[in-house]
Amino acid sequence: PKPIDFPQPKDCRAVALSADGRWLSVAVDCTVRLYDIEMRRELHTLKGFKGPVSAVAFSPDGRFLLTGSWDGTTRLWETGTGTERANFTWNIGRILCVAYAPDGLRLAAGGDHGVALHRAVADGQGHALQRVPGAGELLGATARRQQGVVPHRSSEGEDAEGVGPTRTPR
Repeated sequence: PKPIDFPQPKDCRAVALSADGRWLSVAVDCTVRLYDIEMRRELHTLKGFKGPVSAVAFSPDGRFLLTGSWDGTTRLWETGTGTERANFTWNIGRILCVAYAPDGLRLAAGGDHGVALHRAVADGQGHALQRVPGAGELLGATARRQQGVVPHRSSEGEDAEGVGPTRTPR
């Protein structure tokens, strides 16, 4: 069979297919293009990033798309409408990868300086579960060992709990 081609104007940094094979997302520079594969057409161009988009992942049911950008944000989008449902900025540097848990209840973002884990709830909003430091933060681990918890804020101003290297997840 002949492959379906979705030409892009620039190099793509990341692609993802939904589990049911209906949706294709393509990260191109500072946007994400969302395609309906069966209809063979672009449905939405997701914008608002201040840096290149480097990671994309669909929720297991295909209802949401998680994106990560070099601007340090992870964003949660409603697949059918292209509506941004949540936007998080964590102290983990440029976002390099994102993933959903198979149960759809947790999502993660990895960056230059660590990993942020989120809890996904039914309305598509994400809430921080924990933040695991990466190599860039390990130098300060000894000082934090006594404290354990490192506070940080989401882009909505909500307090979230960061888990230091000596704490285990709840």
